[in-house]
Amino acid sequence: MEDSLRETVYSEYVEAWKIHEKSSPEEKPFENQYAALKKLEKIHASLEEELSDEGIIMKASLEHFIGKIHYTSEDRPSAVQSLQKSLRTLEANLFDNRALAIFMKATNDLAIIYCEREEYSSSYALLKQGEKVYEEIGEKSIPLSSIWDSWEILKPGNERNTADGRKDAFEEVYTHTLFYLSQTCQNLGKVGESSDYCGRCLHRQLRTISSKEDFQQFSLHAACLGQYYLTTDDYLSAKTCLLAANRIFAQVDTVSSDDGEFGRKIEETRNDIKRCWIKYCVAFLEWSSKKLAMRSVAAELEAIEDAQPQQSAIKFDLERFSKYEDECQNIPSKAVHVLPEANKIHKLTQKLCEKSLEFFKFDGYVMDHVEISQDLSKSWKNLAEFDTNFERRCKMHKRRIDLLTPLVAGLNPQYYLQVVRQLQYEIGEVYSEMTELKMAIANNDEVPTVHQIKKINVLANSGIKFFTGFIDSCREADKKLPKRFEKILVRPVLMAHFHVARLYGKMISPVMSDRVDWTKKSWQAYKTILMFCEQDPSAKDEIPDEYDLVIEMDALMPQKLQQLN
Repeated sequence: MEDSLRETVYSEYVEAWKIHEKSSPEEKPFENQYAALKKLEKIHASLEEELSDEGIIMKASLEHFIGKIHYTSEDRPSAVQSLQKSLRTLEANLFDNRALAIFMKATNDLAIIYCEREEYSSSYALLKQGEKVYEEIGEKSIPLSSIWDSWEILKPGNERNTADGRKDAFEEVYTHTLFYLSQTCQNLGKVGESSDYCGRCLHRQLRTISSKEDFQQFSLHAACLGQYYLTTDDYLSAKTCLLAANRIFAQVDTVSSDDGEFGRKIEETRNDIKRCWIKYCVAFLEWSSKKLAMRSVAAELEAIEDAQPQQSAIKFDLERFSKYEDECQNIPSKAVHVLPEANKIHKLTQKLCEKSLEFFKFDGYVMDHVEISQDLSKSWKNLAEFDTNFERRCKMHKRRIDLLTPLVAGLNPQYYLQVVRQLQYEIGEVYSEMTELKMAIANNDEVPTVHQIKKINVLANSGIKFFTGFIDSCREADKKLPKRFEKILVRPVLMAHFHVARLYGKMISPVMSDRVDWTKKSWQAYKTILMFCEQDPSAKDEIPDEYDLVIEMDALMPQKLQQLN
């Protein structure tokens, strides 16, 4: 390329850049962008006959810049055309160190547009190509410090990047590639792959984050990644992510909520991380309680599994960040088996929930407040599984009742119908569990005391009340239940009737008319289940374990009524 052409390209490019950077008038929001486009297109036309590698890469750089301007001026179709053209122009010179950054940036920018159009498969394929190119750079031993940034080909040597600057810039571009891959995989339902890319992205970000804003965002993303590992019962990896979130967030934890918008964001992040720890503790206790039940039937297998060394799927290099005392450090990642160990985790959960509820108050954060309360309720439930004393178990479940019942009273079903239904059903389940426990306690005695009978009946009646409230909330305007329910409601409605039937069957009375009445109501609940399954044959697939029992109880009820009469 002749020096005169190179100098002309440079001077015109600088002028176009200056115009592009100026703010446009409010009445013509993209005036300067359009003016810059005209100049860039003129420069591109002057290179039309240039066939040298330098000239071709210059054209690709200009096409990428033109595509970016089209994007910011909200002309997506033209942006796609320019970015695709830039990628095609680079095909023959892809691994030229002057071209690689242009290719990676154009790939990322085009993938973003595909995602905006919900063309996730196209975005995924493009980003995977970018990932492959980055891997090939390593295979070809191309130093990252030698890869020019996308604009360097248009500038003279004295204005180009340093070796370190080039490496940092290219690494940042690839980090963005991984981030977009994570988002695209999430939209494609590739959850495991998405979490892998997210972890790699976070690991790379640790090398460069330095501002309070960086620390805040990293902490939140790391905590959220930990939630994925909970879904796979990988508690060591989940804990690794959450501890990293704690340590990085500690770098900005001194910011007050009074410090403007960023202060409020910090306060929200602080409480969001707490909530992620709550989710960890609740899920961990539930997992441990299930393993405890398995231990009784497969003790040897469980012992072998517990003895296996744990290895985290993700690691973070946190050495350059200041240390601090973290009370969560001692939370285990291997299943606990005894009540004292479980109680330690529950107490921490309780403490975290109380702190979070101070921020997510019922008046202002209704949904968050309810969810945190439900998490604490689950923690009490999971803790109860470790206790062999039925009286103490009942007291734990009573804590759940005291926690959840005021929420139902405080919510307007007109606006929070789904939440009210969830709470009614859960409270019904708690009363049903307490009824079972009280009956087990009474059965240890030869004859139940009057107090025990009264308590069982009160608990059963309370359970029936909340399950009936749940069922009634599903009625149509004419107060009748629909013949077919939404898929999400089929099992809960059938199980609510199942619980009602069983609770009526557990009530005790010396009065024959009471027993006959309760038996009829129990039978009616079983018949209602069979009626729904007849109207919607697929419904019985929602209750495979209970359906056979319902048929059996329906057949036995006439005989039971005959005996009572």
